[in-house]
Amino acid sequence: MRIISDYDQTREILNSDHFGPHPMGDLYRDVAARLGRNFDATINLLDRMPLLLDGDTHKQQRKITAQLGERTRSAQIAAAAAFLDEYGPGHLLAGAEIDLVAELVKPLFQAMNHAALIEMGLPTTLLDLVEELPWLFWKTTPLKRRIDLNDRLTAAVTVHGEDLYDQLGFQILGSRPFLGSLVFSLHDILARHPATPLSAIDWPGLLPVSAVPFMGRRCNHAQTVGEHDFEPGDRARCLIQNPDWTEKQRQAMMWGTGGHLCLGRALTLAVWEKTTQMFAASHCTAHVGALEMSNESDLIDLPKSCVIRLTA
Repeated sequence: MRIISDYDQTREILNSDHFGPHPMGDLYRDVAARLGRNFDATINLLDRMPLLLDGDTHKQQRKITAQLGERTRSAQIAAAAAFLDEYGPGHLLAGAEIDLVAELVKPLFQAMNHAALIEMGLPTTLLDLVEELPWLFWKTTPLKRRIDLNDRLTAAVTVHGEDLYDQLGFQILGSRPFLGSLVFSLHDILARHPATPLSAIDWPGLLPVSAVPFMGRRCNHAQTVGEHDFEPGDRARCLIQNPDWTEKQRQAMMWGTGGHLCLGRALTLAVWEKTTQMFAASHCTAHVGALEMSNESDLIDLPKSCVIRLTA
């Protein structure tokens, strides 16, 4: 595994046809072969997620995912706006203590998922599955949980048809990065304004912090990048939020680049705008506590808890 921290080298690798994502479905094929267990549903789901694909298959699945995004975006933004319009006046009050993870961002995302399911003609009983499916990505997930999720996914597809793979893949694609990036960005801004009323903060239009510190790539064809010589099968971990970079460079890479540019960027920025507008409407001052980190994922940074206390 090569760690690529140089900005230009990271951009070169992520934009190169000589590198591609490591197909996560292959990991489950290996597990299925070793254990003699059926992981077909999990493999079908991962084989349809554009983030994990390359070439013509990637283009086809990216188009499907983009169409689902267009179809559901207005409903998700409306759901976010309705949630935040109700949440702000009832919670951003002097004397309140709020866990940004459990009490704000998770319920916000659940409201958006609820709206997306309805827009796609799916029952909201699938919300629990949408919430839990990202556990399939992490190395730390116990085998028992992987088997349970595969069985539940199999049952859901049996009822709702194979298009469900695309629909669920679309919903879980950026779920954890969304949660983490919103919490980290709020924490960052509030920590830098410890004595400033929320209404007096100059809230940025872009999220200042990402939950995704790197992107992994596998070499498909021999290639030299800077001082690094890659052979087919070699792997690279490309930092996309290197603290040594300029803010402009970190912002440029926050959403990925090239053919794998994040499809959820427009939705995330729209929800970020409405979230900051909610905070800006309060005249309280926020005193932010320490971030408690989750050990759920080995691929992205995830907050477990972040409590803020509001004073007049």
